[in-house]
Amino acid sequence: MTLHGDLAITAPFGEDLQQHERNQEEVRHLLGFDNIILDFCIVAVEGLDERLRNNEEIMPTTAYHLPTITLNALKGIRRNCSMRTQYENMYNQCLVLSVSYFVSGFEALFVKGVSQACCCCPDLLVAKKED
Repeated sequence: MTLHGDLAITAPFGEDLQQHERNQEEVRHLLGFDNIILDFCIVAVEGLDERLRNNEEIMPTTAYHLPTITLNALKGIRRNCSMRTQYENMYNQCLVLSVSYFVSGFEALFVKGVSQACCCCPDLLVAKKED
């Protein structure tokens, strides 16, 4: 038996729940794609800026020759989330994908739950004269 939050989940359902959690984590990763790209660019430009400032052969004499303006622009985009509108379609598709994963996972759990109930509690299948 595995624990999922406060619920005790029996073995037949644990694998499906773990798959659902992996799928949702992939969607969360996609939702942060713009930040991943920006963070990568910021780190690369910071490294370039540092190498240029410390290079005694080149010795840039003005800030114009340094990537400071580009670096500040990238940090501003990251801080203000100003590229979010360009990623709106991707964000919406991630939401659709997340719902699709949820429905698929719920369906798998439902089918396994009914199958488990039929095996373990066959009296559940007996028709009763109730609505």
